[in-house]
Amino acid sequence: MKTFAFFLGLTLTVCLHVQASDVTTLSTPDNVEESTNTSKFSFTVYGEIPEAKVDFAQPHFLGQPVEAKWNTFLKNYTLVSQQSIGFSSTNVQFNKPVIYNAVQKVNKYLKKSVKKGLVTKTEAADTMNHVLDCANVVCFEPDTKAFEEALADAKTREDIIRVFENTELVFR
Repeated sequence: MKTFAFFLGLTLTVCLHVQASDVTTLSTPDNVEESTNTSKFSFTVYGEIPEAKVDFAQPHFLGQPVEAKWNTFLKNYTLVSQQSIGFSSTNVQFNKPVIYNAVQKVNKYLKKSVKKGLVTKTEAADTMNHVLDCANVVCFEPDTKAFEEALADAKTREDIIRVFENTELVFR
């Protein structure tokens, strides 16, 4: 009887494993084109990119059009939870930390570039608008592994900006 139960359990686990491997397939972004140097990504946006309402809006150095997208980005990518036991501290978790860190690096890079006069404020605002639009759309995509790998492989801040520039948002 024990042997029968063992073989029945073994057969069921093998069948479930085979069925699970047939069902699960990796989904990719809408369109990924890989060339020798860079990858081109395309994500579909249905309607408008929503702007989150925040309790305390953080000002952004590039002004209002970027400020609303920046606050939406912060709300989408951070989850702050209060701890009720012990010291009164908060716990912050990041949704898709590779993308979050890449956007933070681009923001810091553009801020320094504007201060040094390497980039005009309007050029920086255009770049940051596109980066934040991409980040706010990608936040809700189910599989962004290829996009995150491209950002992780970027060596410099210019490479990170290039990955975002090679990302197309298709509005439907």
